[in-house]
Amino acid sequence: MLQIYSTDTPNLVGLHQTIEDSVEEGIRIADTTELKKLVQDQRDKYRKELQDVYGILNPNSSKQVIEAFKQLALGEVPCIFDICYDEAKDKWTTNAEKLAELKMLEIPIAFTLSNYRVLNNILSTLNTLDDLKDKNGFVHPVVSYGKTGRINYSNPALMNINKKVLWSCIVPRDDDSTLYSIDIKNQEPWILINMLGIESLSQVLGSKGLYESMFKEWFGHMPDEIERKEFKTSWNALTYGASKKLIVERCKHIDGGIIYNNFKNIPELDAYKKECTAKGYGNKRACETIFGTQLECDGNRGMALARQQMDYRIQGTGVDILSFLNDNLADRAAELGYDEMIHPYFFRHDELIVSISNALIDTIGEDAVEAFLKDTFEHQIDNWVPFQVEISKVAGVSDLSSLMTDDDE
Repeated sequence: MLQIYSTDTPNLVGLHQTIEDSVEEGIRIADTTELKKLVQDQRDKYRKELQDVYGILNPNSSKQVIEAFKQLALGEVPCIFDICYDEAKDKWTTNAEKLAELKMLEIPIAFTLSNYRVLNNILSTLNTLDDLKDKNGFVHPVVSYGKTGRINYSNPALMNINKKVLWSCIVPRDDDSTLYSIDIKNQEPWILINMLGIESLSQVLGSKGLYESMFKEWFGHMPDEIERKEFKTSWNALTYGASKKLIVERCKHIDGGIIYNNFKNIPELDAYKKECTAKGYGNKRACETIFGTQLECDGNRGMALARQQMDYRIQGTGVDILSFLNDNLADRAAELGYDEMIHPYFFRHDELIVSISNALIDTIGEDAVEAFLKDTFEHQIDNWVPFQVEISKVAGVSDLSSLMTDDDE
């Protein structure tokens, strides 16, 4: 395990060089011809159902979709009106959130339309990657860095692609290597909880399912999939300074008031929000990470600036951690004589993709490779609860239903 101290200096120049070298060399995209046909055939089945059963000739037309929903609301499915129509705004919507609510009620059109949209987006992503490939099958994204130092890619926007879809597209640069993913679990809440020394929450960091543990403590039962997603979204919004009104409005399946009140009743979180709010209304723009990396907030004075003060320190610390892990991979690979056989492939928020030669895997075995990655990338800052990582091979999914599931964690 890598031991990091808050007095250490991140090597952001080295991290940027690694990232830029990687995209210059390129990310290789697999031949997705068969996958695209599979996606398109299934998408077209949902499209035909929307046409034949609900009279929606063009599922991409919001006007046609809403008209079909109106007819169902006036007829056999009146609950659609309550969910999809906002009387105050006199507006209909069939966005993903509304479809999720309808699926909870097992309304068939919600499943069909949702599946069509997911598959249509996947097909669009696959086509975009194909369009951007060079003659050798590589994409070379444009790299930029956000205000917190977070890595962004464009052309293609790799950060915005569902992980399971991306994993079904990318392959090693040569056929003699294998890609491994190292995913830092719950990085941002982990940083926040440790940074503020929240003893009541640090006790659940090592347990399986941070959000499940907090949800059970606050609501008395384990969450279902939708409850968990809503809870996670609310928690993250609160760590960025969201108001009680916003949380209550966003929560459709759980009590947002309970989440807000429990959050506010954690003294360390409440004090942190007050500190950042004071900076926001005091027009204080300077901010720094745990390791002293200087950041500059640019929001409007007041709560917009306060939310950045809450957010930037956490996100920036995550980038600093990435630089330490990048250096540690290079150091440990060189120390063991693996430096020609293990290379960073690319970085995706709190996930690192590493390319490892098959010769090394054959020589020391898969278990030893995974042990090396675990020891290299698991890390602890000062006396914080150590961060956990999930190690897995990067490989395409076996069926469309798995490809379509939400990449939530």
